[in-house]
Amino acid sequence: PATGQYRPFHTYSMRQAIEEGYILDVLRNYTTYEQLYRLENQAREEIEVPKGKGQSRLAAYAQFHPYAKDQKAAVIVEHYLREVRPLLGGQAKAMVVTASREEAVRYKQAIESYVSKRGYEDRLRALVAFSGEVHIRDKDAADYGQAYSEPQMNAIAGKPLSESKLPGEFDKPEYGVLIVAEKYQTGFDQPKLV
Repeated sequence: PATGQYRPFHTYSMRQAIEEGYILDVLRNYTTYEQLYRLENQAREEIEVPKGKGQSRLAAYAQFHPYAKDQKAAVIVEHYLREVRPLLGGQAKAMVVTASREEAVRYKQAIESYVSKRGYEDRLRALVAFSGEVHIRDKDAADYGQAYSEPQMNAIAGKPLSESKLPGEFDKPEYGVLIVAEKYQTGFDQPKLV
């Protein structure tokens, strides 16, 4: 290497750290929306439909229906308040992992809207984590072309929350859900995350 450049003499992988018990495997107990949907509906009345037709309609509804994010936000919030929050003496936190940064923006908006409509502001606040700026690409969206950033979306009293302060802010009791896209892939040090 050139002068002033260093080469690692050892790599301590995430897998090795998990195996040795230094960090927890965050993917071991995660639940996808589809899994949660199936679990929540197992106790309800079951109806029979042709397998292929039912799967394709459910998949299309879950992904493309205009109200899908709002409905998923309702499931996330209610599940969190009912099942997750009571854990760890009422201090448990949850992480929602999204497929894209734009989806993280949409989930943050949907969760905030649902919390506001239900009057849950004193019970739950959400933060979002993603890198860079997101420009809305959906031409049918009211905010088409608008740019969103993590600090701006997590603003407190109008003041942007810097990325470095997000973990400390998330640790506060009023926050319960962190929505993430393309960030914290190598770990997130939050002991209350269940």
